[in-house]
Amino acid sequence: MSSLQIEGYEILEEAGRGDVATVYVARQQPVGRYVAVKFFDHLLPDSTERLRQLFEKLEQLDHTNILPVYDRGTSGDRSYWVMRYMPARSLAARQRGQRLTVEEIDRFVAQVASALDYACQHDLIHGDLKPANILLDHAGNAFVSDFGLFEILGGSLSDYQPLEQRRDSIPDARSDVYAFSAIVYELLTGRLPIDPRARAEPGVNRRIPPPVKPSEVNPRVTGAIDQVILKALATDPDQRYQSAQEFSEAYAQARAAEPVEATKPEARKAAIAPIERGDVVVRHNRVWRWITAGVFGVLIVLGAIALLTSRVSQQAAPPPTATLAPLPSATALPASIPTVPPTATSSPAPSPSVTPSPSPLPPASSTPTLTPTATKLRTAPVTPRVLTATPAIKIDPLVLLAPRSEDRASLSLSFRTHVRPDDISPIGMLWMSVPSIEPLVIDRGLAQVGAGEQVMSVSILIDCGLVPGPITTQQIELTIRDNQGIAILSQMMDYTKTWCR
Repeated sequence: MSSLQIEGYEILEEAGRGDVATVYVARQQPVGRYVAVKFFDHLLPDSTERLRQLFEKLEQLDHTNILPVYDRGTSGDRSYWVMRYMPARSLAARQRGQRLTVEEIDRFVAQVASALDYACQHDLIHGDLKPANILLDHAGNAFVSDFGLFEILGGSLSDYQPLEQRRDSIPDARSDVYAFSAIVYELLTGRLPIDPRARAEPGVNRRIPPPVKPSEVNPRVTGAIDQVILKALATDPDQRYQSAQEFSEAYAQARAAEPVEATKPEARKAAIAPIERGDVVVRHNRVWRWITAGVFGVLIVLGAIALLTSRVSQQAAPPPTATLAPLPSATALPASIPTVPPTATSSPAPSPSVTPSPSPLPPASSTPTLTPTATKLRTAPVTPRVLTATPAIKIDPLVLLAPRSEDRASLSLSFRTHVRPDDISPIGMLWMSVPSIEPLVIDRGLAQVGAGEQVMSVSILIDCGLVPGPITTQQIELTIRDNQGIAILSQMMDYTKTWCR
C-alpha cells in the first residue's frame, strides 16, 4: 500500500479488485472527504488516450444515479480515476446478504433505467452492466459506474451480457437493455435467466434454451411481469425494448396491473421474495398443503367425537337432587377484598407516564358496590416535535468548507460534521435551501448523512428566467431529513450570494 502515492489523497485500504482495475478507499486532503480511487492495470498507449477521452465525457454528465468522477492522473506507470466513495458497496455485495424488497426493486428499476437513458442521450453505452458495477448508498439508491470501460479495457465476459456481444458485436442501447433485464430477472428469482454453463461458446448447431418464465421460478411474479422480462431478454436485439426507459415504463405498468391483494402491506413484504429453486418450492408448498389439510381433518373428527361424547354423558347423568347454594352476591363479598370501579373498556388506556393512585381499602363495615362510576381518564400532554437530532444521535454543527462552486443560477457548497455514535446506521439526507428564492428552485443536489466524521456536498439550481433582475440573499438553511422525510436537524447559516446577475 505504501507504494501508492497520490498528491492530495491519502490511500487507506483496498476496497475491491477486478480484471482490469483495483479500487482503494482514500481521504482527500485538505477537505477530509472520503473518495474511491480506481487504479487501472496494464494499459496500452491507445487505451490511455481513449481512457482520457472517456473521463472527459463522464465528467460532463450530471445525473443523480450515475457515479460522479472527480479527478484523474497517473502514479508511476499507472493511471487512476478518483470517484465518489460508496461505503454501502455494490448490488452484488447486497445480493449476498439481504435480498431487495419489491419496493426496492421498483425503485432500482426506475433509477438505473433513468441513468442508462441519460447516458445514451450523451452517446455513452455501458457495455458491461452487472451487479458489481451498480453501487448502492445507505438509503438504497442505485449509482451506475464504469460506463464505457469494457469497450476500452476489455476483461472477462459476464453472464449478463447478451449473446451478440460474445460474437464481437458492438454494444448499443439494446445490449444494455438485455443486461439490465437479466439483473432484474435475478432480483426476482434468485438466479440468472440462462445457466452460465449453457453460455459457453456454442457449437455451430447448438441452440441455447430460452429463459424460464420468472413466475415458474417464483410463483409470486405475475404473468404481466413475465412478458416484460422475456421481451427484454429476447435473443434478437430488434425484438427487445429499444431503450432502458422503455423497459422501465413497461415494468411499471405491469406492476401497476397486479391484483389488489398483492398491494396489501403483508403481501408486499414477500411479494417478490427471490427463490433459489422454484420447482423445490412448489413441491414444498404442495406437501405443506396436504399436511395442513390432514391436520384440519383430524381436528374436525376429534371435535365431532368430543361433541358426541358430551351429549351421551349429559343424557346418562342423573337429575340433580341436591340444592345448590346460591352464589354470593356483591354485598356478601368479604370486606377485606377491595373492589375497583370498572372503567369503560372502549376508552383508551392512560399514557405510561401517568401513574394512577391506588384505590384505598374500604372500611370493614362498608358495603362494596359494583355500580360503575364515571371516571375521567388522564392522558399525557402532547409534546411538539423539535427539529433537533434525537437523544440517541449527536450531530455536530455543520461547518462550511472549500471547495465552493457558484454561478449566476447555481450554488454548490461542502460541509463537515460529525455524527455520533460512529457505528450508527446512516440517518438521512442533507438538504440546502435558500428561503427567499425557494419558488425559483428547479433542481437540488442532496448528500447522504452517515456516521462518524464526514464531508458532504450539496447544491441548488434556480430558474433565472422567472425573475426580472439580480437577487441577493443573505442566508441558507441546512436540513437533515430521515428516510421518511422528517426533519431531524435544522441549521441557518449566513452566506451572501447574488443570483441571476
